[in-house]
Amino acid sequence: MRLQEWVAEEKGYFAEEGLDYEFVTSTGFTTSSVKSATELPKNQIRGAYQSIEDGRTCDISSACHWTVNMAAAAGHGRLWGGAYSMTPAGIFVAPDSKIRRPEDLANVPVTVGYQSGSHYTTIQALEPVLKREEIKVHFGGTLFLRLELLIDREVPVATLFSAPMYLAEQLGYRKILDCSFMTAGPISQKLFALAKQYIPGGVNSPVRAFRNVGGLSHEMIERLERARPANFAQVRNIPGLTPTALSTVLVHLTAASA
Repeated sequence: MRLQEWVAEEKGYFAEEGLDYEFVTSTGFTTSSVKSATELPKNQIRGAYQSIEDGRTCDISSACHWTVNMAAAAGHGRLWGGAYSMTPAGIFVAPDSKIRRPEDLANVPVTVGYQSGSHYTTIQALEPVLKREEIKVHFGGTLFLRLELLIDREVPVATLFSAPMYLAEQLGYRKILDCSFMTAGPISQKLFALAKQYIPGGVNSPVRAFRNVGGLSHEMIERLERARPANFAQVRNIPGLTPTALSTVLVHLTAASA
């Protein structure tokens, strides 16, 4: 789970939309020691991609766009294209670190998550300022573990985002370089199959059927009624539908097919 999901849960946003959901707290990562990938045993070279490859225990989750795209291309679930988010991140050092500029990161191992957003965005952020052979990354496990390693001074540099990034800033850790990555929503093959099903009743169903979908605003209902989509693919192409409305219709289809 990311910080935004916990905030939404605490503020009751999901409940207000009438969503029936369950948080799955397992991340799928292992707590690997900080080594290069070639030095790690196979069962410790794990990241977001590997957790999707193994099969996550939920139908909807999140990961960086690079990972989800590669996983979907390999047949591990589907890339949900109806919504995405931008995740701000940063490369951090300790308050008393001698590293002051991005150029000082030459040949310094930056702790990241394996084949995850922090991995790719670190390389992308450093490419404009360092030669390729000067960019070094070490794999330090999960996001919170990387924060612990940085605070305990077991690693000199780490790429952080979400709550650990804000905590590091509050503790006085310095951001050497800004970076960011897109977060996408992978969905399971099972849920994708449900999404392809026809909306109950098809194009000839009474338009009032959309009024029975809890959590849709009047504006979204009107857009759906005007378009009269025959399947979920057509729902996705209706102009002006919000990501929340798309998710609400998808949840309705899932519940109707259960």
